[in-house]
Amino acid sequence: MSLPETTTEPVSEIAAPEVSTANGETQSEVIDRLIREEVQRREQTRLITLFFFFAVLAVLSLVRQLLGCENMQGWTLASRLGLLMVGNFYCSRMLFVVSKANGAEVPVKPTYWLRTTAFELLLVLSMIGVSEFLAPKERSIDDLSAPVLLLIPLLIVLSVMRLRPRTTLWIGAIGAGFHAALSLYAFMRSDEKATVLPTVLRSEEHTSELQSPYVISYAV
Repeated sequence: MSLPETTTEPVSEIAAPEVSTANGETQSEVIDRLIREEVQRREQTRLITLFFFFAVLAVLSLVRQLLGCENMQGWTLASRLGLLMVGNFYCSRMLFVVSKANGAEVPVKPTYWLRTTAFELLLVLSMIGVSEFLAPKERSIDDLSAPVLLLIPLLIVLSVMRLRPRTTLWIGAIGAGFHAALSLYAFMRSDEKATVLPTVLRSEEHTSELQSPYVISYAV
């Protein structure tokens, strides 16, 4: 007795039916909505962290100026503090917008993510650039290690919370390129180029002399 032949379709070609919820949403729409809500909740945390960091940097700049760790001129200090205040105002405003959207359970405008990313990156690069361009010639190298430089890696880390890998990649690439150009500018305008050269570019005798000034002064 021969069994009737049955035709089977490949599993990959069988489309699973979309299951609708009570609100009439499909499964994929529910997942998209849950991800969007989670990202917007994280955006609140991101903005609060950025606000706190701007405030800490403003206080730290004043303390370092009073202690003599940073010898900034009036315009340099005023420009840095002014930009940090702009950053705090921006974070407060955006936090209000996102909190209002989360409370109403509605998405923020699609252009929000691009506009805020561009503004934050421009603001941070302006803080670092102003500190370098207004710095005295003899402190151009030292200002590259100022605490405000930490804003670039902070932006990169916080951008991960938005779940947009391309945004994180572009922030990192632009920040790294800007810092490399600024370092080259500071090196070119500095009068002490020999002391900031990498060790591999110095002679052994010159390196040992730079590393042991007290021994040389004692011998003299």
